[in-house]
Formats: sequence, structure tokens, C-alpha cells
Amino acid sequence: MGKKGSKEAKRGTKSEKDFVNLVNNNKRFNTSLKKILNIEENLRADHEISNKVKADCYLVVESGQKMGVSIKEAEVDLNQLDRRWLKDLAEKHNMPQDIEDKLNECLIKKSRDSKGEKFIQDEYKDEILKYFTDNLDSILTDVFTRGDKNLKYFVVYDFSNNEWYIASMDKVIEEISIEELSTSDKGLIQIGNLITIKRKGGNGSHIKLDKDDPNHPGNNIQFQIKPLSLLKTGLFKKISQ
Repeated sequence: MGKKGSKEAKRGTKSEKDFVNLVNNNKRFNTSLKKILNIEENLRADHEISNKVKADCYLVVESGQKMGVSIKEAEVDLNQLDRRWLKDLAEKHNMPQDIEDKLNECLIKKSRDSKGEKFIQDEYKDEILKYFTDNLDSILTDVFTRGDKNLKYFVVYDFSNNEWYIASMDKVIEEISIEELSTSDKGLIQIGNLITIKRKGGNGSHIKLDKDDPNHPGNNIQFQIKPLSLLKTGLFKKISQ
């Protein structure tokens, strides 16, 4: 992971710890959160989670029920949501072979000319957009939750304003799933103004594979989210501190 990625990962981990600390040690924050979520029992947060789940922490009520929370810090309006190998995405979401082949060709061409080449080639745009449109619900659920059925809430930390917001994960996915798909001037797939799908990139010298090798991690498909834009949908409630 490059320096930029390392910095983002460290800050993301700090946000997770800060959220847990606020829930457990800030009475006003805890009370506000319980009111938003309509919880009457005592509420605490737990940062001890398995690497196998998508949740960043759990909210735990007195009866023992655990509710997963995904946390995204937003200093700028862009954050990695998930990344996948094309073959894994294709297998999990019934991708036709010709679409997989065309996406792979787009990835390889982009890897050879990362600045000049479009990601999604114009001649493939309509077919690829149709595939993602037809399978959008399942793909979004997958990249947001990775099958973690206990993942119930999506939290955004607005770094610049030191503000925390929370929304139902199901409602976030539902909102994004009705957005129109398009491609940008650079050939990136856009889901409304909320999600971007692109070649991950990053062709560091420490990676021994050729950058146009399908197994090069730069050839992952990356899903990026715009957390600050997501706040404008009206789904989120501000948690008082």
C-alpha cells in the first residue's frame, strides 16, 4: 500500500476508535445516538471484530444484540468503499463471459496507459453499463456489506466540521440503487454522483508483476464512495456531541 493509502487507513482506524470512545464515554453522544436509533436499553460500542466481517465496530445493546457499523471518514469527498478482483466479481454476480472479457481488456489497456486511456472503452460502454444496471442491487449489497447480515448502519465522519452522521445501511443501499449509471470523460463508471467504479491503479516498484498482468493488484476493480455527497441525500441524522 502506498503512503497515501497508508495514511487513509490509519485515519480510518482512528475514526473507528473515536466513534467507539464517543459511544462509550460521551453521555450526550450516547443519548443522541440512542434517540436516533430508537433504543431504550443501555448502549455501548465494541471495536473487537473479526477480519472476516465488513463492519468496523459493533453497537451492542444491554440484551446482547450486536449491530454492525461501517464508518467512513470524509475530509475530501472521496473514500474507498471496496475493491475486488474481476474474476471474483464476475463469479459472484453472474457476469457473462463476454462482459468479463471486455472489462478485463479495459483494465489491461488502462494499465498500459494510466493517464491517457479511458477505463471503459466507448465501444463497450453500453453493454457494460447494462450489466451493472441489471445487477446493481446485488453488487451494491455485496460491496457495502460483503454478506455481513449484522451490518445495520453506515456512519460518516465529517472531518472538517468534526460532525458524525448515521443512517440505515439498507436505506443507503436502496438510495444508491435507484441512481442512474453513466460514464465520465475518463471512462469511469458513475452511479449518480455517489459511487465511482474504476481500475484501482497504483503501479509501485515494490510489486514484481508487470502492471498489465491481470494478477497485479493495480488491476483490481475499485468502488469509491463520496461520503459528503451522500450526506446530502437526507438519509442521515447528525449525532450530537
